[in-house]
This record gives sequence, structure tokens and C-alpha cells, in this order.
Amino acid sequence: MISGAERRALYNLTINHHQDGKAIIDAGAFLGASTKTFLLALRQLGFDSSSIHTYEYCKFSQYSAGFASDALGSQHKEGEGFDELLKSLVGDREGLVKYNLGDIKNFEFSGPEISIAFIDVLKGTSLLDVVYNKFFPFFTRDTILYQQDYFHPFHPWIACSMAQHRDIFAYVGRPDPEFGAYNAAAFEVRDLSRLRSASPSRLRDATKEQVFDWMKTAIQMHDHSFEKLNMAGLYGSAVALFDKNKDTSLEEFKNTLVDLGIAYLLDHPKQQHHVNRISLYITVLSNNAMRWSD
Repeated sequence: MISGAERRALYNLTINHHQDGKAIIDAGAFLGASTKTFLLALRQLGFDSSSIHTYEYCKFSQYSAGFASDALGSQHKEGEGFDELLKSLVGDREGLVKYNLGDIKNFEFSGPEISIAFIDVLKGTSLLDVVYNKFFPFFTRDTILYQQDYFHPFHPWIACSMAQHRDIFAYVGRPDPEFGAYNAAAFEVRDLSRLRSASPSRLRDATKEQVFDWMKTAIQMHDHSFEKLNMAGLYGSAVALFDKNKDTSLEEFKNTLVDLGIAYLLDHPKQQHHVNRISLYITVLSNNAMRWSD
């Protein structure tokens, strides 16, 4: 489900940044596009002492079964396992991929040090501590944390967590700086000593006031107006999770753009995709039963 621009970003990141002997984390591989991209880069580099640690639940949902059926030209159904399909699509003839197929909470990671952590499994606040506590101890000063759903308006807790850890990580950029239906954002370790001493985030238990303060900090972490638009949308999504009111959440989103001086982006032709999906997900989060702590 990752775009061509995102595949190129992961490939180039591996070529230019990865050090042989270290690990690449691919958490949320789905049908293996990200794993295969990492593998192709390692082949190009000629590295044989590296490892790719791939994590995937490997059970089709209704949506992913439909996506896979269309993409592969074969029929798949909800609840079907796709362990062997994933492995066959990756085609790891060198044995560099370490598969962890099932619930990520059930797998331990004991090293080696991590050069790149591609994270695409943070589908709720309950997984933040699980994933961060699993991998952060193996980060180094050179580690890149690649948050695949950072800008996605259905996942405001990811941006909130990066604002919470703003003294530890520095924002690097995103795959397509001018447009793109981007979700992803890359971060680098800013302060390893703070990372080593950091306590669990417990973002799941944060109060409404704490979350809103962190989301406002997340907005200020970005200079580009397009990024600020999406971060304001994430703030609106966080409001929706707590208040469960579509009208007030959408108003908060738009008022934030006014306060930032970028309300003109609501009518910007390049940003209609983002404006529309922000409005959609604020509506969805306002109307469904999901809460911040889920």
C-alpha cells in the first residue's frame, strides 16, 4: 500500500544510510513492498551481515482482502492468513529477512542495533508503548525512525508521541516535500542520552488537556505550510476522539488554520486531497465509538 515515492525514499535511505551488520525494522509489512524495497537496497550494497526484521499480523481484514484481490488478481477473503504469500512476494533468497508473523506484542527483539525503523503498526495508543519499548533500546545516534502514518488524520497519537519526545527526536522530512498523498515522516535521534533515560510514554492515559497541548506543540514542530495544514487536521482528529462532536472538531481545525495564517489552504488546489480526507476522518472519529485510550 506504499506509493512509488515512498518506496524510492526507503530505497535511497537504505543505500545512503544503512550500515552493514545493523538491523532494519519493518513493522507492518502487509504484502511485503517495504521489506522487498529494503532487500533490494541491501542487494545493491552487497551487504550480507545485515538483517531485516519484518513484523506483520498476516490476517486479511475485509479492506485488505479486497485490496490484495485487486492488486494481485487473485481472490482473498477476510480472516485468511497470508504468511506464505508474503514470503513468496518478498523473495528473500539470501536469508536476510527475519519474519515475525502474528501479533507484534508476542515477539521480542534482542538486537542488533537498529539503523532504520520503519513503523506502520501504530493503529491505536495501546500499541505505542509496546512498539517503542521494544525497539527504542536498540536505537543509536544514527538511527532513522520512519513513521509511516505520521501525517494520516486517523492516527493523531503518532504526531502527539513525537511532540512528547521532541527533545529526543528531530524531524528530517517526508518523501514528497511539495505534494504527494503523503503520510510518512522521518526522524533522527537528537539526544541519545535522553532516549536511554526516557520513561514509557503512557500516552494512552494522557488527559485531554495534555493531548491538546502536545498536538499544538506538534504543529509548531513544522515550518512548511502544507505540513502545518495536516498537523492542524491531526489536532482536529484528536479533538474528535475526545469530544465526539463533528461540528466543533471541524471548527477547531479551521480556526487553527486561521490562527496560523494559512486558512487559504482550505481552497488551495494542491491541498484538496488533504482537506477532504481531514474532514472525512474528523467526521468518522466523531461518529464512531473509538476513544483516545483505545
